[in-house]
Amino acid sequence: KSATALLRNNQRLCHIFLTGQPSVGKTTLIKAIIDSCISKTNHGGTESRHKDGDELTCKTNVKLSGLYTEESRGSDGKRDGFDLICFSEKKTNGRSKGSVSSVTRTSLSRAQPKVTKGKPFVGKYLVDVDNIDQFGAASLRQVSDNLQQQSEEEESRTICILDEVGKMELLCPTFLPAVHGVLDTISECNKRGTKEKNTCLLLGTIPTPRYGHVISAVEDIRSRKDVLVLYVTKSNRDELKTKLVSLIEKWIDGGEER
Repeated sequence: KSATALLRNNQRLCHIFLTGQPSVGKTTLIKAIIDSCISKTNHGGTESRHKDGDELTCKTNVKLSGLYTEESRGSDGKRDGFDLICFSEKKTNGRSKGSVSSVTRTSLSRAQPKVTKGKPFVGKYLVDVDNIDQFGAASLRQVSDNLQQQSEEEESRTICILDEVGKMELLCPTFLPAVHGVLDTISECNKRGTKEKNTCLLLGTIPTPRYGHVISAVEDIRSRKDVLVLYVTKSNRDELKTKLVSLIEKWIDGGEER
């Protein structure tokens, strides 16, 4: 089946993961979804870079949480590593019509001239395991905590971004438990709700197996019954972006995706 057909037939699933070859555009799709959740008065489109300390006002009926990864580039414009961008809900005291997500941008990994034995490297990149724990895993734990405390009468939608469950992130021992924790919490939150539509949704990315190498933790997520995996290619990414943005926007508004 095509990705759009899978979306159309699985609207009640609460976890959607994108997969595909590196650089095919998975994070670009994720950022388009993020932009669809944010008030148009305070962001610059899918090409904008979220900076540390930014405060993003969401649309009236949605809360944005979770994390995504993005390339870091040096002064010469070349990639020198990856950054971790995390969202956390900020208390507004009623001053804003929509919820506000504060942004923390920190280092995920940086390229090194030499690989050091015994250090957490993925290829030439030295991974900052402490940052993954303190910011990445912590952001997912916050989502779980907030949903567990949320009233069943809560009207707003919660979308959790999880880009990605990959080799670098999995070097942190607290990351995978936080991932399964938020997956289970979102599923339970939707089960106990009385509304016909899910009020919580997770949108993430997972790597596709390369050269026959399979990451067992990723395959465990892929095999969950409450997970829909969409394969992104250069030929379907534009159509998939349009379909996903439409689905999310109608879900936020409480309408049906057709």
